[in-house]
Amino acid sequence: MDSGRSNGQQPASGGKNLQEWSTPLEHPAQGTGASSNAEALPPQSQPTLKEAFSTIKAEDFVNIGKVPCAKGGLMTGIGAGFGAGLLRAVAGGTFLKSGHWAVGTFVVTGTAAYEYCLYSKRQERLQLKRAIEIANEEKRIEAMEKMRIEAEQKRLKEEQQKQNTVPRSWWKFW
Repeated sequence: MDSGRSNGQQPASGGKNLQEWSTPLEHPAQGTGASSNAEALPPQSQPTLKEAFSTIKAEDFVNIGKVPCAKGGLMTGIGAGFGAGLLRAVAGGTFLKSGHWAVGTFVVTGTAAYEYCLYSKRQERLQLKRAIEIANEEKRIEAMEKMRIEAEQKRLKEEQQKQNTVPRSWWKFW
């Protein structure tokens, strides 16, 4: 498929820039010896854990309260983790085991609360969207009914005017 590209990579001058789906796109940084980790990766290699952690910035932790559901998930996880660690310590566990229980409970409960909050927000958004669709449908039905009534009234009025304008004969046959 020739989409106006001269060498398969760059669009021909004056040609349309259509994407060819049969061939993968090449990044301009590949083959140029770029120093960035993400651009220097071979196309088929998997990203490593080190590269994933390198994408986290300090600003992400500063603004964590602005992330939807993050505050509630963290607070739920902290409370549940503290409670589980305290219960484990009172039940006779060592400090290390109590800490493990606290951290494990924090992670599981915090993640569950965060995901449940996101799920609730999605469901609320869907319900809102459905309510808007229903309201729009009702408005459309009301508008169609109003137009039908107006058309019927107009038709009746025209018939009445037609009857009033038809000249009556001044005599009757019988």
